[in-house]
Amino acid sequence: NMANNYFNFKQFQVKQDSTAMKVCTDSCLFGALLPTSNFNLQPIINALDIGTGTGLLSLQYAQLNASANITAIEIEENAFLQAKENINASKFKNQIEVIHIDFNSFTTPQKFDLIFSNPPFYFNDLQSLNEQKNIAHHSTSFSYDLLFEKANNLINEHGVLAVLIPTSKLEIIVNTANKYNWMMNQNINIHQNEKLKPFRNIIFFGKKLHQLSTKTIIIKSKENYTPEFIKLLQPFYLKL
Repeated sequence: NMANNYFNFKQFQVKQDSTAMKVCTDSCLFGALLPTSNFNLQPIINALDIGTGTGLLSLQYAQLNASANITAIEIEENAFLQAKENINASKFKNQIEVIHIDFNSFTTPQKFDLIFSNPPFYFNDLQSLNEQKNIAHHSTSFSYDLLFEKANNLINEHGVLAVLIPTSKLEIIVNTANKYNWMMNQNINIHQNEKLKPFRNIIFFGKKLHQLSTKTIIIKSKENYTPEFIKLLQPFYLKL
């Protein structure tokens, strides 16, 4: 089924036939919610996408923030090649640099105003048989400790570290963040519908507590997307 191999957005196309990280609603929502200014309300110029997969989030961010320069890193070779293909085929190619590297080995003198990541969910769980999925979902070279510890040297003083995580990992992630002096500043609870508990959280961490805000986004009400979801995804989705 060709439709599963690529995803057309208003301003770019995401091919996903050679990566385990498929385009999904919660990652599109994360991309739509990424901030364009830091905790000091200054514009974000330099952004880092850790584990870019198909390149989706970097493409969304380039569309959201025309003045941003984005560095997208990816360890898994097929995903890296796919991200490069998707980004090179887009009108945002001059804004995004894709690098084939393990986050563990990534160094740069640059300081970023925004770091965003949809990290591998399952690195503490059982290894899967499919090795590629394994790297995407169960990265032995990636841990939340590594993310928060390394991000300390990569972020500007008022920069934002944004993560999309399964709600089941919320407590462990906030505790790990605090251990490396990251404070939760915004927590967005994402629900599939109003009857279900949240299944994902989008969290904006900062080097200090500017203000703690919590909000809830519900994706669907009965069979329809909610007005809030439509408003957020309208710039990206072809039809809603």
